[in-house]
Amino acid sequence: MSESLPAAIGQIVRAHRERAGLTQAELAVAANVSESYIQRIEYGQRTPTITVFLQLARAFDVESTDFLQEILRLQTILSNTPQPHD
Repeated sequence: MSESLPAAIGQIVRAHRERAGLTQAELAVAANVSESYIQRIEYGQRTPTITVFLQLARAFDVESTDFLQEILRLQTILSNTPQPHD
């Protein structure tokens, strides 16, 4: 899996959460997952399962297909952005 996919998911989840005015704890309750799971998703350390992905889309009141398209658009941008060399 490309490293840009978890980063894209994390950025989109955080953007939707902040737009909805939710804390990580509130989103965790709405999506029926732990707060630490939300934190790991937002930091790109964890990729949600399909079940969690669908629960997140419901929590944000967005269509899952729209949510996925938004993530994939950002993932394409991130994967085409040159990375700094160590």
